[in-house]
Amino acid sequence: LAIQGLNSSVGGSDFLIRPTISVNHTVVATPIVLNQTSAVVARAYDGQQWGAPVRANFIVGAELADATNLVISEIMYNPVGPDAAEIAAGFTDGDQFEYFELLNISESPLDLNDVTFTSGIEFNFAGAIVTELAPGGRTLIVRNRDAFLARYGAGLEAQISGEFAGDTALANNGERLAMSGVAGVIRDFSYNDRYPWPESPDGDGPSLVLIAPDSNPDHSLGSNWRASAGSMGSAGVGDAVPFAGDPSADVDGDGLSAFAEHAFGTSDSNASAGASVLQASFGADGRLKISYPENLAAEDALIMIELSGDLSSWTPAGEMLDLESEVHNGDGTATFTFESDEPLTPGERIFVRLK
Repeated sequence: LAIQGLNSSVGGSDFLIRPTISVNHTVVATPIVLNQTSAVVARAYDGQQWGAPVRANFIVGAELADATNLVISEIMYNPVGPDAAEIAAGFTDGDQFEYFELLNISESPLDLNDVTFTSGIEFNFAGAIVTELAPGGRTLIVRNRDAFLARYGAGLEAQISGEFAGDTALANNGERLAMSGVAGVIRDFSYNDRYPWPESPDGDGPSLVLIAPDSNPDHSLGSNWRASAGSMGSAGVGDAVPFAGDPSADVDGDGLSAFAEHAFGTSDSNASAGASVLQASFGADGRLKISYPENLAAEDALIMIELSGDLSSWTPAGEMLDLESEVHNGDGTATFTFESDEPLTPGERIFVRLK
């Protein structure tokens, strides 16, 4: 502290200086009890001089987010373009509706303060609106808050953590996403828009949804993702619908069990729908084509194509078939069409079944 004082004369007595320094630090020698998550800034004193200030976040009543408890449960990377009302509201670019959804899969609250995206988007939860996520809670990171609320409604506003930064939109053909916390890397993977990754989220409306997120699946495998059941994503909520009832029942007598109807998205009270589930034919080039519907919300069901030449020995089609198309039907189902790699030999007989 330096003060320069100039009096009226050498012998003058009309000048008084009373400097005061107020320090808001507290010197303590006993533990400080924290009853809530807090940021603490402290210096150490060795009896002669003070150390530099150090800041640390202390988590109370919550776990730190890491690879065991936090998943990216949904990605809307190529939204459908704006409708007339959205354009009139000033949202003319479909990329403005991009968003991520994060899910706490643990049984404890998660502290997100130190969670940061390090690749794909720019976002840091320090100072975000949502910094603690309840067990089973979901939070959203959006590209444009106003655009998101215009499309999905004000009811989701409380779940938005903030807007992600970046000069460009998410890559429509896939890119690397990485998210880290205090304990290290939480997620690091690259999504794609080609099989085995779902294809309809690439501009047709639905989003990418992580299948069975509570099991903490490998985010890097396309087979662990599906299109959302809703045609515009399922922001802020899970859209999986588990089977309920007797799985072997066949109320409509169409030969399909109730569980199979659940998997295909047909009804066990409508016999005509079940009859057309499997479509198989040969194209003009002799390649086998197989089509069937799938209930996107039926995460407890896995549909497999099997082939046979004698109805006795059945083989999973596996790599013998390529995905030709995936059409989101807008009713919670998608129709998948597969085609054989090579034309079949003329006169060759083949049987197809869905398991």
